[in-house]
Amino acid sequence: MFLDWNYYPLEKIHQYTNTVSRTSYQVRPTVTYRPLDWIAVSANYQFTRSYSESDVFAGEDYFNNRDAYNKFSQINHAAGTATSPIPRGATLNQSNNGMTAHYFRGHFNVDKNFATAHQVNAIAGLEVNDRNTLSRHMPTMLGYMPETETHTPFDLTERYRQYITGTLGNVLNMGSNNMVRTTTMNRNILYFANASYTYDRRYTATFSARKDEANIFGVDINQRGRPFWSAGLRWQMHEESFYDIGWLSKLVLRATHGYTGNVSGRSAYITSRIEGTYTRTGRVYQTITSPPNPQLSWENVGMTNIALDFLAFGKRLSGSVEHYRKKATDLLSSEPINPSSGVTSLYGNWSSLKGWGWDINLMSKNVLTKDFFWQSDLILSYTNEKVTHYDLKPSTDRLYLTSNLGQYPIEGKPLYGIYSFTWAGLDEAGQPQGYFDGEISKDYTNIYNNTRLDDYVYHGRATPPLFGSIRNTFRYRELELSFNISAQFGYYIRRAGMNYGSLYSDVSYGSAPFQYDYLNRWQQPGDEAHTHVPAAVYPLISNRETFYNMTEVLVERGDHIRLRDIRLAYRLKIPQIGISSVQLYGYVNNLGVIWAANKLGFDPGRVYRTAMSYPVVRTYSFGLNIDF
Repeated sequence: MFLDWNYYPLEKIHQYTNTVSRTSYQVRPTVTYRPLDWIAVSANYQFTRSYSESDVFAGEDYFNNRDAYNKFSQINHAAGTATSPIPRGATLNQSNNGMTAHYFRGHFNVDKNFATAHQVNAIAGLEVNDRNTLSRHMPTMLGYMPETETHTPFDLTERYRQYITGTLGNVLNMGSNNMVRTTTMNRNILYFANASYTYDRRYTATFSARKDEANIFGVDINQRGRPFWSAGLRWQMHEESFYDIGWLSKLVLRATHGYTGNVSGRSAYITSRIEGTYTRTGRVYQTITSPPNPQLSWENVGMTNIALDFLAFGKRLSGSVEHYRKKATDLLSSEPINPSSGVTSLYGNWSSLKGWGWDINLMSKNVLTKDFFWQSDLILSYTNEKVTHYDLKPSTDRLYLTSNLGQYPIEGKPLYGIYSFTWAGLDEAGQPQGYFDGEISKDYTNIYNNTRLDDYVYHGRATPPLFGSIRNTFRYRELELSFNISAQFGYYIRRAGMNYGSLYSDVSYGSAPFQYDYLNRWQQPGDEAHTHVPAAVYPLISNRETFYNMTEVLVERGDHIRLRDIRLAYRLKIPQIGISSVQLYGYVNNLGVIWAANKLGFDPGRVYRTAMSYPVVRTYSFGLNIDF
């Protein structure tokens, strides 16, 4: 009577396609005029238009379609038949996106040498951007027949009796019932100027200034733009007469200080969204998504850099070491305001943070002979930041755990941190235990709702402060091989633990069975000595589920080393037919994790969840480069 209700992961991937077709073109004329040999005036214009269509097709036998059909089936036991309001056939979701952009840049360049010791370089101009987008998502088609391009009209919001639970439900999870149309318009104007002066090839001073303006800011004209500047000094020490370090042929000291700004997609004006039809009145209604803030403006980020560039050992080793400190103010965030205004928070320039870090770049030519070449390129980066001001606090401390990372920053801590409940193990019945008021407790409601922030376990950063990569390139005559290994250290991730709520839910049938910890659950007395996975209970205790999934036992180190990519190429020289060289190459990306610090050995880039977690997609490419 029912359709096949079994789930076949390996077959599912062949019954689902996402076809995207894109068309784009670009026109880019450029005009340059030189009134003098050391002055150039240029104007650039660029027009871009793109359009894409997307068809997401799920075949008739796709699990979600069979599941929806069976879920709402009604059985006629006398006749031995089953009927369902869900139409048989495939499902098709269509969408299209368009973009039109205008870009203009006008500038003049100055490049002038005076006598033999003075050199001046300068550039100044403006940029204008206008970008408009249109996005349309069509209503979902159920009962779609690709052979005839027909479908069965169906209201996804209509509620029907469910076979398993006997309750009413709908199939809005299968798509959209209405067409959704979204348009955006962004306009920016940038005025810029850069100048540098060099004396005797040894000392250089630089200065730059810019002013950005955007149509999304301030009701007042002077709020729409903000000026930013930077200044720097550069000393080429190896050009000095007293410099005499033979093995270090180049040594340059440089320093800069300046300010930049960032912008978000939020507008200073009131924005709202049409939500659909209100059930009680039957009328279309709108909600305010962003209340007005005429003072909304650019973020302000001050940065100071000190760096050393060098070239050593007969140009065999080169690189740079750079230290930076930054202070960001007027950062965009939400601030609590008087609820009598109609909203509880206002988006604006309220927050600040500061940080510092190091960047190291090294390039070493390890072996350099007539036929064989080996080069290593090393990148190391360390960053550390902390929030210095943030006013919006959650209504309850538990939101520090359950909200998205960074939604409620904590002053004095990194922007993204990992917190958890203290774990006290399983009891003799397999029930998870925590602490409340310093005592071991199974009062999950009190632990979950009333544990204070000071009693949480702070593990550390949720983003890696230390990043590194090394690329080795080998070349033997015309054959070249390179591979890149990257690493991230010093951060933590939270994986999902056993979730019996998903396991019991018929809605989660397509994903919940893929829970690694199910095999390690507590099953009999004594198991608490070697597992942290709670025993199965029914009916479900929802706060027990939430408490367990927020405990420290599920927080893992995110440190890992990854083989990022490999490239193999071969070059042919065939001048006899007018071709300087032909290079054939193959490239593969995302090869996998070499080492991971977490106990289960999973890829931190694909944190384990209750649903199926696929590896990072591995890509292959092959190409041909021809030089004439």
